[in-house]
Amino acid sequence: KTPLTALLGFLQLVGSAPLSDEQREYLERAIFNGHGLAAQIDDLLDIRRLEEGRLELVRYPLAGESVLRSCAAQLQHWACEEQKELHVVVAPELQSYPADERLMRRVLLNLLSNALKHTPPGTKVTLRALCSGSDAPLIIEVADNGPGIPEAIRERLFEPYYTGSMTSTGRQSSTGLGLTLCRLAVEAHGG
Repeated sequence: KTPLTALLGFLQLVGSAPLSDEQREYLERAIFNGHGLAAQIDDLLDIRRLEEGRLELVRYPLAGESVLRSCAAQLQHWACEEQKELHVVVAPELQSYPADERLMRRVLLNLLSNALKHTPPGTKVTLRALCSGSDAPLIIEVADNGPGIPEAIRERLFEPYYTGSMTSTGRQSSTGLGLTLCRLAVEAHGG
């Protein structure tokens, strides 16, 4: 991670110099992709730590509605660009929930980005949080009205490096680590 951190630091330093609009656009793309690569490295490291039981969760009362709305807001621009609707539905009785906020944000962002990535324009994506009482488990759902996941690949979705095939939008599938991280993070929280 150190070389990547240094690279991102130098790119940000270049950004402080006067640049043409075209140069600034290229620089912003490089920084964005550098952060994407850093996130993939973090996924690999955290997956390994979770598998070995070495990742210590930092549990604090998580303000569920605030976190859900924040994650959806982070991806709202992407949803609008692709003519997709992104909604958040939170049960009125939802309380704070003890969780590792950093990991839960990664889970939510991964699930939402998968829904956006693998559905056609016009899709409605809903992030929903339910809780039927103070002692009841928190249930978080990401649902969409897209074509659905083919039954033939459902069993393998949470395996490391499994990518299925091309998305319905023609994009190449990802590295196949996101849903593995989601599964391990949820299991580490007792889900």
